[in-house]
Amino acid sequence: MTEKTAVTHAVVGEDHAGSRLDRFLTRQYPGLPRTRLYRIVRKGEVRVNGKRAEIDTRLVLGDSVRLPPVRATAAEPVHGEPGAASSAPAAPCEVGAAPAAPSAQAAPAAEAPAEETAKADRMVCKSIAPTGSRIAKKTCRTQSQWEEMARSGREATEMVKLRGAQSVAPAN
Repeated sequence: MTEKTAVTHAVVGEDHAGSRLDRFLTRQYPGLPRTRLYRIVRKGEVRVNGKRAEIDTRLVLGDSVRLPPVRATAAEPVHGEPGAASSAPAAPCEVGAAPAAPSAQAAPAAEAPAEETAKADRMVCKSIAPTGSRIAKKTCRTQSQWEEMARSGREATEMVKLRGAQSVAPAN
């Protein structure tokens, strides 16, 4: 199902004064991806006070913004709904996670081992910057793989500490 909106003119109020045009448009069209909004602005369909505007234009109280007709499809999720893209940076995100049980009391005790296995097999993605680099890379592994990597890293650190302590220890 597609729905086409009509051309409208919005007057910038106090709540949007001083904000950038791209932020204003994301509030006006909450279901559209930013890439589509940027394209609409580049094509000149969005105008501020009758003139073409750049995406980083700062809006002033009383500006008139032309909002073009945009086709919104049902496939594009609205922000805040499940499945909506998030721009939160570098936070670990879980991929393919099964929905949690409504409450711990409602789940029978027999399902606890199966639940633990499912939790260990769940994919978890993290942004990791390799040593010597400032550029983070998204890495996805199962929860049990992340735990194994952390355990082996702790063991390696302990081994280095032990070797360092042995080499510094006084000889009798």
